[in-house]
Amino acid sequence: MTPYICPAAPIPVRAVMTWFSDECQLLVECRGDVPRSGSFIVGLEVKSDSGEIRHCCIEYADASPAGIFTFDLWWNLQFAHDLGTVKMRGPILEGRFPAWIFSMPGSAPSFSVFCIQNGVTTASGVQVEQTSAQNCPARSG
Repeated sequence: MTPYICPAAPIPVRAVMTWFSDECQLLVECRGDVPRSGSFIVGLEVKSDSGEIRHCCIEYADASPAGIFTFDLWWNLQFAHDLGTVKMRGPILEGRFPAWIFSMPGSAPSFSVFCIQNGVTTASGVQVEQTSAQNCPARSG
């Protein structure tokens, strides 16, 4: 899939998921700043080959963390997560999601990153690198 990107918004240039035993840390590096007013969402789309789709989202309002949640689009459910895991270090946006979110039927799910600014999709289909916590010197946090 060819990524779609709107040049007037922060552009995700790199996305990395790091797996821990009970959670997954998502880091997204953007080119451009999170808007100082309005809303900005960076999300991870998780798709199984059986058709299940989940969106893991980190939301910012007026450039401050506002929420971290998961939508299960198959079952029409929403789960809120610990807002304390959300960080914004310049162009790097970070949040952690429980590992159970990524357990889906079928073969290994596919992952891509999307961004929504003030209700408009500004980027989608950005590929995600995956790594294990064993490859990380320490958990950031």
